[in-house]
Amino acid sequence: MQQSKTAPPREEPKDWITWSLALGSFAAVFMLTMVFLCQYAILVQNHYRVVALRDRQKVLEREKDLMQLELQSLSSLERVESVVTTRLKMVPAVNRQVLDLRKIQASGQVAVGSTVKN
Repeated sequence: MQQSKTAPPREEPKDWITWSLALGSFAAVFMLTMVFLCQYAILVQNHYRVVALRDRQKVLEREKDLMQLELQSLSSLERVESVVTTRLKMVPAVNRQVLDLRKIQASGQVAVGSTVKN
């Protein structure tokens, strides 16, 4: 009696194609998901940057307002006059003369000393 050897069943090509398509589909879905997640992460990161820059802008605007207020207080005529009289020991003027240089220059007159000449 002869033993018959049975050959192992061969894998059909259809099974291999099916597994390849399934693996390819999974890889495509995975890659698309990763692209979407990366774009979302970049979007969130940019949003945080915008928020941080807006906060920085508000801080800088507050600093600017404070500096403008300080500039106005330091350049007020009363303060300048007090600094001139106390630090520089100048005497306040008895008569004040105010010349509007814009009007003088517009009319063609030249200011010399405390008088105006044509």
